[in-house]
Amino acid sequence: MFFMRRIIVICFLTVALLASPAMAGGGLIWINGYPTNIDVVWKNDHIYVPIRYVAQNLNCDVKWTGERVEIQQVLVRPRMGNNSDFNKVINAALDILEDKDMAHYCMVCQNVENITMILPNERTISFYAESLRDMIAISPTLYNDSKRFTPVYVAGLLAHEATHVCYHHKSVEDQKDFYESEKIAYEHELACLRLIDAPQWMIKETELIRAQHLKRLE
Repeated sequence: MFFMRRIIVICFLTVALLASPAMAGGGLIWINGYPTNIDVVWKNDHIYVPIRYVAQNLNCDVKWTGERVEIQQVLVRPRMGNNSDFNKVINAALDILEDKDMAHYCMVCQNVENITMILPNERTISFYAESLRDMIAISPTLYNDSKRFTPVYVAGLLAHEATHVCYHHKSVEDQKDFYESEKIAYEHELACLRLIDAPQWMIKETELIRAQHLKRLE
């Protein structure tokens, strides 16, 4: 399943190669934390890159209408497993994000490839979800909790874990310590819960957990 939103970019195609601009090789441009081999043009202290290459690597379609360049963003929802009840809650959570918190919906769709269930084991009783590179894995501790495994609660959790996924995409040099990334993830989760009109008990519970976590940073 995927959803499309259209972004219109008016391009004055005047990046005509005037005044002999300098060329730079690959490795200068990174997209979503990964290096590319794009050749870029340096001119007048500006860097020019091929718009089609960059847009397509950001899951966008590009076309020239004869008057303008149109970039159409394709938001692809993460893949899920075969459990229809689980998928129903996840898709309902994504529906909420798409309707009320587009920024986090984009964050999830652009950075998370899979949302999956973890089979019960001795570790799963200690957490609700974890991010593993491009995947969000949800513990049975959460999906067996009828009070919390709801679309609204899961929407906040997806915002939290998608923040961690973005953190994982950073280069090793740019990564902050784990506790600092948790602080940022809780800030995203709280912002999301407020935007989607989550019940106060969810917001207060998340605020309490965040406060307890911040003590570890002191």
